[in-house]
Amino acid sequence: MRQGLAKLAKGRWFLPSFLMLVSLSLVVYAVAISIPVSDSITITTGADIQIIYQPMPFADTSCPTTGYTTSPVGISLSEPAGGSTFAYLCINNIGTGSDTPTISITGVNSASCGLDGMSPCFSVSPATLPTIPSHGFSSPITLTISNFYTTAQSSPIAFTITIT
Repeated sequence: MRQGLAKLAKGRWFLPSFLMLVSLSLVVYAVAISIPVSDSITITTGADIQIIYQPMPFADTSCPTTGYTTSPVGISLSEPAGGSTFAYLCINNIGTGSDTPTISITGVNSASCGLDGMSPCFSVSPATLPTIPSHGFSSPITLTISNFYTTAQSSPIAFTITIT
């Protein structure tokens, strides 16, 4: 058995195979330690805006005409530390004038989570949306919610996305 192992170790493909095995092991280990941050998101809206907000893309290329609310229920998303995730929304302008909605994120702004120690913990984009006419609907919108925590958090983090 020793002779067989010695012969294998001297073989031409031993070192490349061994290095590939070690590399794959490191990749698997790195993926295994990427524990996600769970985000509990609450949406608040302006007085003349109703929305549909969900964690999955809309099935159609246009927004539905029913199912909107001014007080949407929060949703939970999961993303790795230092990563980003997506949320999807449609907006119904129930006001008498056109509206150019803005989107902001509040509730989490600890100086201990940013990569440089000063940045906010989360960001959302886009920050502004195209104008929606009175009694009109937006096109489906994809929000990118970025997380600047450099280490995984042990409990969910709650914040608010405001659309006005």
